[in-house]
Amino acid sequence: MSRTATESGARDVEVVARLRAGDEAAFRDLVREYGGRLSRLARTFSRNDALIEEAVQETWLAVIRGLAGFEGRAPLQSWMFAILANQTRRLAVRERRQPQACTDAPRFGDPSGEAPAGEDREPAMGRNGMWEMPPTPWGLVDPEAAMLGREVLAVVQTALDGLPESQRQVVLLRDVEGVGANDVCNILGVSDTNLRVLLHRGRARIRRALDEYMREVGPGGRQNRRGSA
Repeated sequence: MSRTATESGARDVEVVARLRAGDEAAFRDLVREYGGRLSRLARTFSRNDALIEEAVQETWLAVIRGLAGFEGRAPLQSWMFAILANQTRRLAVRERRQPQACTDAPRFGDPSGEAPAGEDREPAMGRNGMWEMPPTPWGLVDPEAAMLGREVLAVVQTALDGLPESQRQVVLLRDVEGVGANDVCNILGVSDTNLRVLLHRGRARIRRALDEYMREVGPGGRQNRRGSA
């Protein structure tokens, strides 16, 4: 269950106070909770494992050094994600400037958030970035139970991994990590308008992947798949 803003704020105050007091257990807990999540966000900027590892390490150092100046204007996790994004961008730029860097080295997303020229609009998406018509219902008796299935989670993860970098970043931060829209704009350096467009495009692609899956395994779908096996 997600925490309310008040609960998260109170927890942040407690965690920061413990960290400032030199509580090693509090820092270990923070690393355990966010280590993998920081790596996952870093991977939306670069596919270089060494760069990702260095970015996460640099982020933890920056967190420790910056605790004295943390004022709580944004949630602690948003502050850490912003540090991680900056560190990964910096390292990615350094990597591209190295003479031995390959011309096809991984690139991080355009901070402007603009879609590449000629990119097709997502299915059922109008020019204003919204649905042209409501998505077709899947017709399941218990949709919530189906969404909890491992297969569905795998479909969502695969679709998320396949999104363009800028879309993957906003979907990961907004829908997976639950970061507020204003904080996401600050972390990624995009406008509110671009954020909404990127978020809709990312969600539309994931929805399309789920539609394809549900047509296969929904009412009659699984039986048809078995019959054709």
